[in-house]
Amino acid sequence: MVSCFFCQNLLSDFIEEILPATRHQELKDHLEGCKDCSHLHQNLKDTVGLLHKLPVSEINPDLRDQLLEASKSALRPWRSRAKISRWAMGLTTPVLAAGLFLYLFPEYFPWKDLLTNQDEESQYVRFFPLMHDANEIVDEQTSWLHGRDLRGGSLWEEGGLSSDEFEKAFQPSRPRDVAP
Repeated sequence: MVSCFFCQNLLSDFIEEILPATRHQELKDHLEGCKDCSHLHQNLKDTVGLLHKLPVSEINPDLRDQLLEASKSALRPWRSRAKISRWAMGLTTPVLAAGLFLYLFPEYFPWKDLLTNQDEESQYVRFFPLMHDANEIVDEQTSWLHGRDLRGGSLWEEGGLSSDEFEKAFQPSRPRDVAP
């Protein structure tokens, strides 16, 4: 069953007889049973008949040239300034947005350091505890860290101090008894 909306949208194709045979028959059946669509069909058919009766006049050559030029301008080559500008903006906008996101939220991009730190000195992990009596541990850990690449793991996984040893080593020393 064809709806009125569907029928009314296909009326001009129905009048020009360019619909497939089955669709044409469906619309014909609908028009026989629907007064509104039938009335609209008749009005459209009368309007097309009146348009065919109008005399054909020659178009002004200047107007014809303007129309042709306007239709050709829509078919600009891909190298036109407007199309290159659109492509540039279309490519630049996502790149700038990604760069801004990278700048504002660097914690989501741990590989950023691999791209930005190219010098050999920055490949090592270093820490500098500011606690008393930790010089020996700092020297040992610093020499151990210089020979390791910790980008793939952590200090604990690479054979350094265990977490318990680390906490014991870096506990603040107890205040010594001071004689009054």
